[in-house]
Amino acid sequence: MRIPAGLERSAKLAKTMWSWSRRPVLPWKLTLCATWRCSYSCNECRIWEKEKRELPAAELLKCFGDNPPFAWVDVTGGEICQKPDLEELVQGIARKYD
Repeated sequence: MRIPAGLERSAKLAKTMWSWSRRPVLPWKLTLCATWRCSYSCNECRIWEKEKRELPAAELLKCFGDNPPFAWVDVTGGEICQKPDLEELVQGIARKYD
């Protein structure tokens, strides 16, 4: 269907407003940087230069406290398998979604 030239802008605005109304209720995604630890010294991310302070799993799990469940949780960081309490963190996140 061809839209008349004078209504093209209005049609784009209506389409945009319709797409906004169909978006999920925020917040819907959490990217959680669990650790800065990494055994590599790559020049791409240079995470090894960052200060190594990190929160324990119990503190990170407070992000989930009274918030509604996120549709997507991305646990990332340097090399997350080097986080000593990774198992506690993952189990705590999983409990939130049971």
